[in-house]
Amino acid sequence: MKFVVLLSFLFLSCSKMSSDEVDQSKIFTSYGLTYNAEMDEVYAKATFFVDKMSNAFTYLELTKGSEVTLNGQKLEVQDGFGKGLSFEYSTTLKARSLDQAFVFRYRNNDEKVFENTFYLMESPALKEIIPTIELDGFSTLTLEKDSLPERGSLYFNLRDQNERSLKSLPIPFEKVSSEGEASFKMDNEGFRRPFTRKGEIEICSGQENKNIKAPKAGGLLMNTSCSQSYGVLILN
Repeated sequence: MKFVVLLSFLFLSCSKMSSDEVDQSKIFTSYGLTYNAEMDEVYAKATFFVDKMSNAFTYLELTKGSEVTLNGQKLEVQDGFGKGLSFEYSTTLKARSLDQAFVFRYRNNDEKVFENTFYLMESPALKEIIPTIELDGFSTLTLEKDSLPERGSLYFNLRDQNERSLKSLPIPFEKVSSEGEASFKMDNEGFRRPFTRKGEIEICSGQENKNIKAPKAGGLLMNTSCSQSYGVLILN
């Protein structure tokens, strides 16, 4: 099963430069961990940029000794990334257990080291399998409350048999009822052709952590965990 997790930033323009060309204290660090329960895999990525609070983002290529590692393995720019303006250092690895530690270690051009240890979240589980998903409308899912972390948000990814995908609007955990019910909005705007009748969904929990060791400019981690896939009928 193929899945795509996107962490997107709204911007008007962007540029790219080498990390040794900027003030190291102004480098913002962005990490991501995405656990996929069906594949039992973790996708890990790291992105570095400056001017976070402006409309112009400058993405950085780590150069001249600056590097980022995960559990001692140096992360590299993968094929398909880095050819444009954005540099994403990433890798995919098997998950042994939820107790497994993932240690991002970033060394900047001033030889300062910022090390952060993170753990995976449990993937959300459906209490009842829903038969249909209505596009451009609300769908109600009933989840196992014990499978949700204390904070964060939920969403689901929908794919049809032609590998087209949609992501529901996220809802915060506090909007999940005591019985585990959550209503999601699916926006079908922008798709000219209808989706195939048969498809599948996966339920994901997302949690943003800003309390990490980083340069003065700051940093964050987006921790995401997605369930196995469930077959559904798609109502266009």
